[in-house]
Amino acid sequence: MTTALIHQGPAYELSIDIDSSAYGHHLKFVTFVPTARNPEPQVKFQANLSRAELAELHAAIGRALAGQAVRASRSPGEPVAP
Repeated sequence: MTTALIHQGPAYELSIDIDSSAYGHHLKFVTFVPTARNPEPQVKFQANLSRAELAELHAAIGRALAGQAVRASRSPGEPVAP
């Protein structure tokens, strides 16, 4: 399993866990609020992705870091980020 801390502040943490299995790659975004009354990790998003889907996510993050549009708009009224 690969775990990475994406963001850490005094009141909020965001991490990602990626685990490989026979069904692909299990991706999970987890938040933690240490100042909460009962602090415990909360899963905010999870999905099983194929190798191709995980590679597309990697490419999309790379494009975002390079300042390029991440995806084309699918609806006429939705602008695409430059």
